[in-house]
Amino acid sequence: MKEAVVAECRRVIHERISNLKSQMSELVNDAANDSKSTAGDKHETSRAMMQLEQEKLGAQLKILEEQQRQLEHIPLKNNSGKVSNGSLVETDRGWIFIGAALGKISVNNKDVICISQQSPLGKLLFIQETGSNVSLNNLKYQIISIE
Repeated sequence: MKEAVVAECRRVIHERISNLKSQMSELVNDAANDSKSTAGDKHETSRAMMQLEQEKLGAQLKILEEQQRQLEHIPLKNNSGKVSNGSLVETDRGWIFIGAALGKISVNNKDVICISQQSPLGKLLFIQETGSNVSLNNLKYQIISIE
């Protein structure tokens, strides 16, 4: 199951990176076309807004590329028996993958919540063992298995 989850995470990240690059390319084209305009202040405001949007997309791209790099180093076998970065954790509330903050994905007809180790739940689960319980926002999670 873990291999399928990691593969799906890689696919989702690749798709999101492609979408961001496409949006950035469109902005560059729009800026080039807009530079031919002579609308004065309106033109400057438009260019500034496009620049801000490019910076925002660039920051998102950087985060996704870092997540992509981290996924490349995730071991597919967890021999420690404890939750670590890259663990697929089965809880009584469902599956949780600790490695990339992608939200909910579906793998083999099962929903998997993908969170980072730095998330509140990721911090609580980190180094826990099978059978352990953690609580977050009045919700209890019991660890059933760890891959």
